Amino acid sequence: LKGSSVKNHNEMLRCYDTMMQHSPGKLVAGLLAKADTGEERLRVGALLVVRHILNMATEELGERLEAIVGHLAGKLQETNPNIQKEVAQIVMLLGHHGCIVGPRGRDMVAFIIRLCRVEEGPGARGQGVAAESLGAMCGNILQLLATSVPSAETVLWPHTLDYLLQADGEEAVPAVIRALAHISAKRLERGEEVAV
Repeated sequence: LKGSSVKNHNEMLRCYDTMMQHSPGKLVAGLLAKADTGEERLRVGALLVVRHILNMATEELGERLEAIVGHLAGKLQETNPNIQKEVAQIVMLLGHHGCIVGPRGRDMVAFIIRLCRVEEGPGARGQGVAAESLGAMCGNILQLLATSVPSAETVLWPHTLDYLLQADGEEAVPAVIRALAHISAKRLERGEEVAV
């Protein structure tokens, strides 16, 4: 992005901050509706703003956080790489809000691990997000969840071990092993059992 484009982008995000202070329910509902439209550009834009809004404190987001988490569950089967990229980044932010727990949390982690094993196939270059960068980004997200989101540990351990045994998960093994190594080291440090 050029200097003026970055400035306009940042100004646009500040406008959403202001709207979030005055009418958060309508704004989040509108963004989630836009995230379901047919046009990719609108969907990516709406998810980008949702990602920006998730930088707010958990208390400020309030009940809107649950609406976002509930809506995101429907996006975990997305196949468009540009949408997958935004959803993966939203999952990371939801982790910092303590939302990577229970069955929904397991679904979100499964989505991230599935994207860790994305390989670049024919025609992937024309889709905007390079497949290898999406896979690497999701590997980093998995590592960040393991190292900096304590609430995610109950979802990551021992459930992430299952992904090591999947026949189609070979590409995700390095990311999964790094995450598991960190979690098992933390568990040993605390004197907890690591046997499964």
